[in-house]
Amino acid sequence: MDIITTILNFFKKFFTTVEKCEILHASIDEGSEMKKIIDALSDDCGNITFILLEGEKTFISVKDAIKRTKNGEIDAQVITRTVEVEYLRTKADGIEENNLDYLAEKHK
Repeated sequence: MDIITTILNFFKKFFTTVEKCEILHASIDEGSEMKKIIDALSDDCGNITFILLEGEKTFISVKDAIKRTKNGEIDAQVITRTVEVEYLRTKADGIEENNLDYLAEKHK
């Protein structure tokens, strides 16, 4: 394989990945309310593992939170980087205290 083919293949994969990187905004029915994330827990590597929603007493897994966000139940965003890698984040509002990493840090 020559260098030009290698470079073309690299950019083809790169742009395919970029196209798959999207923010999914939950669409909700008028009158229904989304719950806000008020706390988070992370593992030893700093990955967010559980979140707490306002009005609830127990933490839920990020996996469940992603499903609920896609269903319009949680006021957050699901980020898709590749076909099988998704993660959750709060909506950007410029307030550091609403960031999941910030919320999880207080438990360390």
